[in-house]
Amino acid sequence: MQPGVMKCLCRIPKVVVLPALLGACFSEQPPPTALTSDAKYNDFRVLSDAEKRLIARGALSGFKDARIKWPQFPNSTESPVVYCALIGAKGSTAFRAQVILVTQANHAIASAALDTADRGPDGAADFCQRKGINLADVTS
Repeated sequence: MQPGVMKCLCRIPKVVVLPALLGACFSEQPPPTALTSDAKYNDFRVLSDAEKRLIARGALSGFKDARIKWPQFPNSTESPVVYCALIGAKGSTAFRAQVILVTQANHAIASAALDTADRGPDGAADFCQRKGINLADVTS
């Protein structure tokens, strides 16, 4: 830090700085509209292998050796898009729905993150059905 900067910073009243810092640290971002909206997706498409790899790398990296079943992806211009995949442990026949937030840029998938909201044992599957994502129509 430059020598004169500390002198300048020390002159700012702590009454102004502390609330500004606390506000920046503890401000909660509202959830994406896609998660709170009751809108249902109506138009879907099949994901390419490259898109599947991108989603798996971004959102499902914590599921080592997982088997993934891919429902069709919503054709939507909003970002992020709510997407769901069925995840199963290697060697298991059971699959569990996971909600994934997929960010798009110029109608292409840019990144993906697992939605970590606790939706209960069947909550993710119910949520996906309400969004119009058919978990019964999947590809491996």
